[in-house]
Amino acid sequence: FHHWGLDLDSKAAVDKMHRLLTARKAELEMQQVLEARFQHGAYSFYFSDRDNNWWEFQYLPASKLEHVFTGDAV
Repeated sequence: FHHWGLDLDSKAAVDKMHRLLTARKAELEMQQVLEARFQHGAYSFYFSDRDNNWWEFQYLPASKLEHVFTGDAV
C-alpha cells in the first residue's frame, strides 16, 4: 500500500518513535499505530494520521541500504 517512509538511524530510534506516537495517539488524532516488527529487511512500524495518510518509520541496516542502490545480492 502507498505510504511515506522515514529512515531512522537505529532500532532503538524506531522503538522510541513508536512509544511516542502510541502515547500521543489521541492528542495527534492518529487513526492507527501498528506494532514495530522486522519486515522487508527492515525494522519498522506503520501509522496513519488523522487524514488517513500512511507513514512508516524504519531502520534499515547499512548492508541492506547499500543493496537498494547497488542491486547486489545481500
